[in-house]
Amino acid sequence: MRRFAHRNVRDANHTKVVGWYTDLGIGVVDLADVGKGCPDLMVHAFGLADLVEIKIEGGKMKESQEEFMKEWHGPLLWLVRGMPDVVDHVRDMYRRSKLLEKAA
Repeated sequence: MRRFAHRNVRDANHTKVVGWYTDLGIGVVDLADVGKGCPDLMVHAFGLADLVEIKIEGGKMKESQEEFMKEWHGPLLWLVRGMPDVVDHVRDMYRRSKLLEKAA
């Protein structure tokens, strides 16, 4: 019996989302090939790192992704569908970094 390797399929907007983050000066680690429900990206800036799941407008999470989100206890996990979500996320990272500075 011949086995085929499971290929993770990236959402159609994956490359655009990565570009939007990098255009805003945000570091990106592409995790899309990890599979098993792992989010698509880790983004880092302002001394923070968050995970990002990319979906097209109307796209739904796979069962493995839903399970990952339930079990995850690390950095924030954002669902991003377009440029407005990326901008909101970067603003939130900046806001959280300033709160951490004040607390230090």
